[in-house]
Amino acid sequence: MIRIIAGSLKNRAIAVPHHGLVRPTANMVRKAVFDILGARIEFTGMRFLDLCAGTGAVGLEAISRGASFVEFIESDAQALKLIQENLRVFRVEDRALAHTGLMPRNKHFDAAFVDPPYAEGELGLDAAIASLNPGAYLFHETDMPEPAPVAGAAIEKIYKYGKTFLHLYSRKA
Repeated sequence: MIRIIAGSLKNRAIAVPHHGLVRPTANMVRKAVFDILGARIEFTGMRFLDLCAGTGAVGLEAISRGASFVEFIESDAQALKLIQENLRVFRVEDRALAHTGLMPRNKHFDAAFVDPPYAEGELGLDAAIASLNPGAYLFHETDMPEPAPVAGAAIEKIYKYGKTFLHLYSRKA
């Protein structure tokens, strides 16, 4: 069972698909993302992009910690339906948009999390970076140790959690 780690929705269970096509971000990795991000930006009022959202746990964590808006993008129909259901159950649908595709419908995000299927590597990175404010941060969860070059972004740091790598990028001004 996946639960929200911190914030106003702390300990709330997240409904997740059981078909095995979605790989949830581990609690340890999710906690690390928000610890790292919290040292760099203020959560209250931030705009957050969760691309290849899967269970939506990362974006829901952002809402729980004070994000004013989160855009969830997920290609799997069952996973997307559960993200939308979680938003309704948690009564935060007014602070979110959840849809299919790979292109954000909004811009001016303060932070983003991109977690494509490991076999698809860099899927969505360029679109996510282009939707960020200058100086904003992007986390890419992958199984590859080397970060992908992304136009308009600089790699800040690489983190390793078991077999998972988090590449932290910042959008160039």
